[in-house]
Amino acid sequence: MPIFGDRSADAGNLLEATRRATSLSPGDYLSQGLYALGLAFVGNYDEALAHARRALALNSNSINVLGPCGHTLSFSGEAREANEMLERMLRLAPAHYFRAGFLSQMALNWLCLGDPERGLPLVSEALKLKPEAICCHITHAKISASLGRYEAAKVAISDAYRCRPDLNRSLINAMFPHRDRSIPSQLAELLGIT
Repeated sequence: MPIFGDRSADAGNLLEATRRATSLSPGDYLSQGLYALGLAFVGNYDEALAHARRALALNSNSINVLGPCGHTLSFSGEAREANEMLERMLRLAPAHYFRAGFLSQMALNWLCLGDPERGLPLVSEALKLKPEAICCHITHAKISASLGRYEAAKVAISDAYRCRPDLNRSLINAMFPHRDRSIPSQLAELLGIT
């Protein structure tokens, strides 16, 4: 789920709004799912997982729950379960407005699971859908490099900088708020960011 501008302020605003919503209506599955995502963005992964599971227990058939919870699981290190959830969500809503983001996250999850070949067609589709999506270019670069496709990785890195010339470690950390901090570190290293 992209947050641009002042990313830490945006994540804080998301977290506060959804915290208030869940306190006012604990049975609201959408609020629970978005609160989980906000918690993951600020690094509170255990609580994020608890709220994601609560949202899913309340309504596991809502694409508005499956998407945020899929990202929460991804960021929290539950890549396989996240991909199952995101695949289900995309079957329910094949033309979802954020399809590119979900595909890119699934591709990165496959890389984390040691199967980058499964991720490559997903991130390729994501780039066709949204060629200006910086996360997709970065994920494509990492998957390509991991498969030894260094020219494709160089092109993806160049495209990432074309989309966002001010790429820096803070932005990478905000875009990829994974519990496993080696993920954003490896991405920053691939992009030549110190």
